[in-house]
Amino acid sequence: MGFREVESENTVKRLPGMPQAYPGPRGNRARTSTDGFFSTPFHTLGMEPCVFILASQRNGTLYVGMTANLVRRVHQHRTKQIRGFTAEHDVTRLVWFEPCPTLEAARFRETRIKRWRRAWKLALIENENPQWRDLFDDLTGRS
Repeated sequence: MGFREVESENTVKRLPGMPQAYPGPRGNRARTSTDGFFSTPFHTLGMEPCVFILASQRNGTLYVGMTANLVRRVHQHRTKQIRGFTAEHDVTRLVWFEPCPTLEAARFRETRIKRWRRAWKLALIENENPQWRDLFDDLTGRS
């Protein structure tokens, strides 16, 4: 049903109608486990603009957000310091995030992803985090 888009040695699984990759600081290509957020030093990731997706569980309720301080913001959601959707639905697992060059770029990317169909969001998560691990532990150095 889907098709593959290939650029250099990186491949992205895409569903029909899924928007192209965000032309961010790494260009318009897919990230793999050897680039993107896995190769960026974790001590710098918490302090730059990011778009993120939280989930209640695998294939569960999703929340898309953006922040200038990822570690602080996810901690607020996990400890339910922020009332609202994530607290009500127990959406606390960080399953995907993407650093952005500026807050404006992060806001634009967040808005685009929020408009995506659920299947596209799931494909985005599955491409980079197929086990749906909680990436917050990686950010904070906990295991």
